[in-house]
Amino acid sequence: MRIYVMIFVILLTLMTTAASSATVEAVEDWNVTFDGGNDEIANSVQQTSDEGYILVGSTNDSVDNDMWLVKTDSTGSEVWNLTFNCNVSDDDITYSVQQTNDSGYIVAGTTETGTDRDMLLVKINSTGSEDWNVTFDGSYGDYARYVQQTDDDGYIIAGYTNNSVSWDMWLVKTNSTGSEVWNVTFDSDYNDYARSVQQTDDDGYIVAGYTNNSASWDMWLVKTNSTGSEVWNVTFDGGIYDNEANSVQQTLDDGYIVAGYTENTENRDMWLVKTNPNGSEVWNVNFDGGVGHDIAYSVQQTDDGYIVAGYTNNSVNRDMWLVKVKENHAPVLDTIGDKSVNENNPLTFTVSATDFDNDTLVYSGTNLPTGATLNNSTGAFSWTPSGSQSGDYSIDFTVSDGSLNDSEIISITVNNVRTGGSSSGGGSGSGSSGEAFENIAFKDVKTENIVDGLEISYVFDEEQNAIQYVNFSALRNYGRVSTTIEVLEKRSSMVDESAPGLVYSNLNIWVGRSGFATESNIAHPVIGFSVSKAWLTENGIDENSIALYRHSEGKWNALDIQKVGDDDDSYIYFEAKTPGFSPFAIAAEVDDEILTDNTTSEEEFSNSVNDTEPIEEELPVTESNSIPGISIFTSVFVLVFACLFRKRKN
Repeated sequence: MRIYVMIFVILLTLMTTAASSATVEAVEDWNVTFDGGNDEIANSVQQTSDEGYILVGSTNDSVDNDMWLVKTDSTGSEVWNLTFNCNVSDDDITYSVQQTNDSGYIVAGTTETGTDRDMLLVKINSTGSEDWNVTFDGSYGDYARYVQQTDDDGYIIAGYTNNSVSWDMWLVKTNSTGSEVWNVTFDSDYNDYARSVQQTDDDGYIVAGYTNNSASWDMWLVKTNSTGSEVWNVTFDGGIYDNEANSVQQTLDDGYIVAGYTENTENRDMWLVKTNPNGSEVWNVNFDGGVGHDIAYSVQQTDDGYIVAGYTNNSVNRDMWLVKVKENHAPVLDTIGDKSVNENNPLTFTVSATDFDNDTLVYSGTNLPTGATLNNSTGAFSWTPSGSQSGDYSIDFTVSDGSLNDSEIISITVNNVRTGGSSSGGGSGSGSSGEAFENIAFKDVKTENIVDGLEISYVFDEEQNAIQYVNFSALRNYGRVSTTIEVLEKRSSMVDESAPGLVYSNLNIWVGRSGFATESNIAHPVIGFSVSKAWLTENGIDENSIALYRHSEGKWNALDIQKVGDDDDSYIYFEAKTPGFSPFAIAAEVDDEILTDNTTSEEEFSNSVNDTEPIEEELPVTESNSIPGISIFTSVFVLVFACLFRKRKN
């Protein structure tokens, strides 16, 4: 018997609903085949305590199928293999194996008993010798497709049984010696098959298989409680053709990894689907061996990814196929932040990033100024702007692991030293947003990584800032983006009238740079804010009169707000939906008397160029106490003097 071993590493594109903006992908590590000369199929694999793997399936000896166990080391090289034949002339096929607490193995499958088939459970010790075996007989054909040792040292078996009309999913629970504790079936309107089961962290079970929808097969995932009662179920349809799940495992993030196949117009490909804890898809990837069908029968999470076992068709026969899959996480840039430098002075800094997978990273920059350099390996940036390069520069820095990336757009301000530079910073804030410098009482800036599909939350907790959070849904990857809250002394210098009512706080709120906070980049933006109970009491204000105004299109617009909570003594908390970001005002609707008694008009303080010119008061008409004749005499004297002067000049 010749054994053909093929090991290669290729890069595979993760096929998700948003592949171009994914933050995790699947990458093949290695694969190896085992050829026994005829048809050999691996139906199950598990990583063993010695970091190797145990595979089970079947091998054909030209008479019938025999159980086949193969033990490998950590790189897939064979250590030993064993065959089992319960009945000389009948088929015996194993579909599942697991290493048990005593370092042995529990194997599940089916055995032929004359004209019928029964579920088969076999206990094997660490050297491959049988301890015991037991069968389970339903009404007609019965198959065990997966087994797992449970926390009580018993076993849970998943398979299917025929009820004379159709096939049903079958779940059987046994004790440590193989005696049945309970069994349950799951029946849709058509045929239903269970191929895999695992006990979950909540002592329930996750069952994977497939169900017929009258036109094709769909992957089927069923979650049960500890006694087998259904909690939820979900199907996955890869298209108009068949899709089957043959293996499932709960992952470290409490989601599930499902392996099977998806069928295209020509053949079947290995299919791997990752879900969250509720069964919703996170990503999926398929593997194509090139010729014929390729099917995965088992998957297990390893220390750095997943190990998948099945078979590939090489146009002559089928070979065992072992595929190692690794999740590639996108690198994350460390915050760079905006920079400022004077003309003819050097500016140096290092762009850095972290990568969960320790991949080699490459740094790049778009729109680098003339004369600037960026080391692609170290991320070192260097630039000495000349005397003619004053102004603002926007640079997009990117880090890539060869497949996925992260980026941040920063601004570099080159100060013209002949006319003075610009200033920025915390404390009382700055005028870099367009706000008058002297009007900013406090400035609060938070930065988050914008990832497509995630809920982004900027949380503010400074006492001077009434804004609690700014949240929105990200619609695309955008790197590091900052949200700035400017708490103002008076109304914003960018508006020409005060907000209605009694103002609690004037603010500017900016998310990202100009052009970021649009419907193509974010969705469902909301602002959380608080109002002091002491302020309400002092001014005799009802909390129901609180409003958040946004200034846009030349006027103040009240936003849709709701109360979201309060504490016992200090604050009431509100949330408002907003269509964008600009100057804001938290205010209360009050009658004119209260407004006159408790506020000072902000117009008298504003020095903004955007403010309207003050209206001159009309002076009252009063009687003059002066002598009219004196004024007339003075006028005539000036006129005569002017005429004489002009005549003399001529």
